[in-house]
Amino acid sequence: MKNYWGAGACLAAAVVLVLAFGDLLSGRIYNLDLSNPEIGDTYLIPHRSEANRCFVVARRDATLRRSDDKLPGRKWQCHPIDSDAGGSPTWLVQSKRKGKGTIFLVPANEVSDWSYPFLYEFVRKHRRDLELPKVEWTQLFVNRLYEGLYLRVSLPFDLRKKDGGSGVLREILTVEGERVSVVNTRFEDVRGLFNESLALANPPTLGAQPQALVWLALHDDASEVAFEMSTSSPYELRLLPLPISLPRLYERHTGQPPPSFQDDRVRSWQSDWRPKGALPPPFDEVELVELRHDFEVYRSSFARALAVDAQRNELGSAYARSLPRRQRAAEDLGLSLAGTP
Repeated sequence: MKNYWGAGACLAAAVVLVLAFGDLLSGRIYNLDLSNPEIGDTYLIPHRSEANRCFVVARRDATLRRSDDKLPGRKWQCHPIDSDAGGSPTWLVQSKRKGKGTIFLVPANEVSDWSYPFLYEFVRKHRRDLELPKVEWTQLFVNRLYEGLYLRVSLPFDLRKKDGGSGVLREILTVEGERVSVVNTRFEDVRGLFNESLALANPPTLGAQPQALVWLALHDDASEVAFEMSTSSPYELRLLPLPISLPRLYERHTGQPPPSFQDDRVRSWQSDWRPKGALPPPFDEVELVELRHDFEVYRSSFARALAVDAQRNELGSAYARSLPRRQRAAEDLGLSLAGTP
């Protein structure tokens, strides 16, 4: 906690530095000169004639001439989700094709902890057997104009039957209190496996969870707990500690909450996986050294990207004030997003 105010001052200084060169940087922003080798770019190119369709491409495929017949790849479904606070929208982009899936692009301002995505991706990289969906920062461009720093969050992906999958989609259960809400891996309203398991008096079971998942979930500051559910009996649950709230995004997207059920049995799902005492990081000494090194790279690249986002969205002072509550996941490891003061 003692590092927070110094950290906030460092980040505020970085933001002020960018604002001081605003005239210069504004030209760079709209000419797409936003080099940041550690943070990639995502370009959403609206389809010329089909509403709610777009192309999700890298920079090299983002420039099209009106005379071009060639399209930059396969089409995605593409939906902006309005912000509750009236800021930049979250984008929902979807494809049923292999290697794509359902992806959310969430503005940095709506991400509650800026350090948690680093811990999540470090676990994903070092515990590949968990098969966690990808989470990464990206600089978003819409119709080739810079929109800001966004967190790109993928849901688990299930292959279609014609692509070699079972054709059955996993369901994601989000538990808060005694209520559980359900969507599938395509972010659809479902009345499927969870209902079936209850009807057969065979509700999902929560067994022992992998230590790395428990550690991640303990660092997620959400008031709810998300699980992915297996597609066959026994319907087993596994923690899915994504840094977004699927029920809240669903309600903002559709105007109504996702299907939900009240059952006192689910209350234990919020607590049974939690350890009785402190849980150390699930890494050996070599991995901990790598974690601290990688965090320094992350901290530096994130600060640069956030400073440009602050200028674009006029959020510099708000970002500096909110830093103490946006790096709580890193605090447990003695790390700070703005470095050591």
